[in-house]
Amino acid sequence: MATVFQVYGTFYGTYDPETKRCYVLKRPVDDKVLIKHLKGARPYGVFLLIDDHIRAIAADFDRLDPDLVVQFVHHVQHYQIPAYVEVSKSKGFHVWIFFDERGVLAAKARMVIHHILQEIDCLDVEIFPKQDRLNSANQYGNYINAPLFGQLVSKGENRFR
Repeated sequence: MATVFQVYGTFYGTYDPETKRCYVLKRPVDDKVLIKHLKGARPYGVFLLIDDHIRAIAADFDRLDPDLVVQFVHHVQHYQIPAYVEVSKSKGFHVWIFFDERGVLAAKARMVIHHILQEIDCLDVEIFPKQDRLNSANQYGNYINAPLFGQLVSKGENRFR
């Protein structure tokens, strides 16, 4: 898991489960960070964008409509792209697509996801990362909470189906 959910930088996102306050920690992502996440001690949010490449992309369905997610996954698989459905922490689902170590251009991956969302007439789905590349004005991009946060998994949330 460390290779997929770990960025090359020395920062990651997190939030306080009680106050819901989100923030960036400028510390290295290491095995301890990931273990704390899995055990439920501190949530880990991954910044997927590395310059203009990604090793994972996620479609964030904020509606509790599993039929829409099934339809999206069916279309993704039609293009022979494996997809994994996660029950998100608050509502809805995340559909994850993982790439190999080299990654892919974020712009191309986002274009494919947009195309599939158009095919199923569902354009209100958020895509992570939200940008095609990092620049001086946008040094981090935005993070998405990694799956399998220990406190939530036991409640049936933040886990893969």
